[in-house]
Amino acid sequence: LSLQLPHLYSRRKLHRHNGKCNTFMSSTTPYDIKSTGNVHSITFKVAGKEMKFETGKIGRQADGAAIAQTGDSMVYSTVCSERDPTPVDFTPLRVDYFARYSAVGQTIGAFHRRDSRGDDNEILVARLIDRPIRPMIIEGWQHDTQILAWVLSYDKIHPCEALSVCAASAAISISHVPMIRPVAAVEVGLVEGQLMVNPTKQQMANSTLSLTIAGTKEGILMIEGAADFLPEELMVTALKIGHAAIGEICDAISAFQKVAGKPKKLDTLRKLPIDLVDN
Repeated sequence: LSLQLPHLYSRRKLHRHNGKCNTFMSSTTPYDIKSTGNVHSITFKVAGKEMKFETGKIGRQADGAAIAQTGDSMVYSTVCSERDPTPVDFTPLRVDYFARYSAVGQTIGAFHRRDSRGDDNEILVARLIDRPIRPMIIEGWQHDTQILAWVLSYDKIHPCEALSVCAASAAISISHVPMIRPVAAVEVGLVEGQLMVNPTKQQMANSTLSLTIAGTKEGILMIEGAADFLPEELMVTALKIGHAAIGEICDAISAFQKVAGKPKKLDTLRKLPIDLVDN
């Protein structure tokens, strides 16, 4: 499995000194890619807002671990899979999303302090992560796989739902789990008659459109949201604007994979018999 970078991204010049690797961007590269030992990060802008992916500091024993950050909101996602395959005829994938009070600097004071099952919002966000990622895992993958997404920090400005999909996609892209291509998600709102990609929580409070879009650079995989009697032409424009932003994030994840990705595990994929394929 190989993902080719678009032609506009030139090669980076890496200068190593005392075990450190500093990256110098060319004038045509829209990314700030930094590597120091096993720690890699990529910073870029989407719809005027800075987004960052980072790996190598925590979760080193996972198949893939990445932190996605916008503003001071941070989502940490890990991907782990069994070493040996289990013969099944479906993709054995489990996704969990956790948002704890500690993300906003609070502590539960109730008697029951042990973690319980996720609430409705956590379950719904886990489904948002699962829907676009599951069909992008190469058919025939038989290793039990789990994706965990934790909200490490929430600044009460930048929502974490779409960011969680991007974090999970970045984590699985740099792991051994083979994917057809990266996925990403954005939110689109309509504030004062203007369409906005990834609006803040305050802006969404006054928005007549709440749209969550997930997909690849080539197409949209999932749409979820609500609108207040908006014309069809405006909805189509919102989808186009959201998909354009998704393509930018997917390109960044592809560049991130080139820097920090592990070789994909393809030797255990379940393949159809040649005779059956020919017939």
